[in-house]
Amino acid sequence: MELPYTYPAGFLLPELAGKNAVFQSEIHAVSRKTLPAADDAFARAQGCADMAALREKLRMALTEKRARLAAESAKTALLEKAGENLEGTLTDAQRAEIERQAEQSLAGQEAALRAAGETPEAFYARTGHARAWHKARAEAAAEKQMRARLAVEAVARAEDITVSEEEMRAEQKRIGAAPRARQTDESALRQAVLTRKVKNFLLAHASISGAAPAAGGQGRNISEG
Repeated sequence: MELPYTYPAGFLLPELAGKNAVFQSEIHAVSRKTLPAADDAFARAQGCADMAALREKLRMALTEKRARLAAESAKTALLEKAGENLEGTLTDAQRAEIERQAEQSLAGQEAALRAAGETPEAFYARTGHARAWHKARAEAAAEKQMRARLAVEAVARAEDITVSEEEMRAEQKRIGAAPRARQTDESALRQAVLTRKVKNFLLAHASISGAAPAAGGQGRNISEG
């Protein structure tokens, strides 16, 4: 089978931009997915006594998943609120880092646009916003991340939350077992574990109204929950 294709004018490789090409393809097989009957035999194959038991198992799994997502969302919201409530303004070095991260993020997006055959200028025109607007959004996101990291450090200091070597080994094992896991340095791993522990602390000590606890409470070293 021949598939004609014309490279976009703004293609990443200039020598191919605007040129016509024909891709050769060969079909090796044609298949159709057939779903099994939703009956007791299917349920038993999934380790359940019957379809009623399988439905209950799926219902419980979905309920647990929603609960985990809701808890994680609450933890993130509490950490962001803690970051917003940090006393003092960001330093010049922190502001410079925020701008660097925003520019890096925007440059990556622009590179992806070019690789897809669209110029950044065309994208900005299509969205109705100039590059400065997109950069401002990227800076706002970078500042939120910066404040969250500072909040993690502040709460960890105030509450004596630390990361043990055993927790580090467990995290390394978890990351290593994850599909398509990327190489992560030890400091980043430690920060990830510390952030998770601080989030757990904030959720466990949040008031009914959802406000984050004030830093400076009695020192403790909590384990991950």
